[in-house]
Amino acid sequence: MAYALYRATGPLMTCPGRLLGRFASYERAMRERDADVLVRLAAAGGYYLQVDHVIVGPGLAGPVTEHRVSTALGVDPEAGRVPTPADLLEAAGWLAQVRAGR
Repeated sequence: MAYALYRATGPLMTCPGRLLGRFASYERAMRERDADVLVRLAAAGGYYLQVDHVIVGPGLAGPVTEHRVSTALGVDPEAGRVPTPADLLEAAGWLAQVRAGR
């Protein structure tokens, strides 16, 4: 079974967005989504942002179920501080914990 990972576009996370890859498992697609979130966070300088993805593959609605995933993270610009490399490491750790179900 294949899962296609898209970076969603539009206010309703419409698909197709930008295709980021095709993966043999949902878990692998989610790990790649995590990596894309971290790349986008770093590109934003560590400041708060929301990143939306759609994984298309087998699910409750059949073989082309759209699994929508939204992640918001980063330092709030109104917090009065500048993001540091430690903030990016914390974000990576948080995503790993979420994936591990902790």
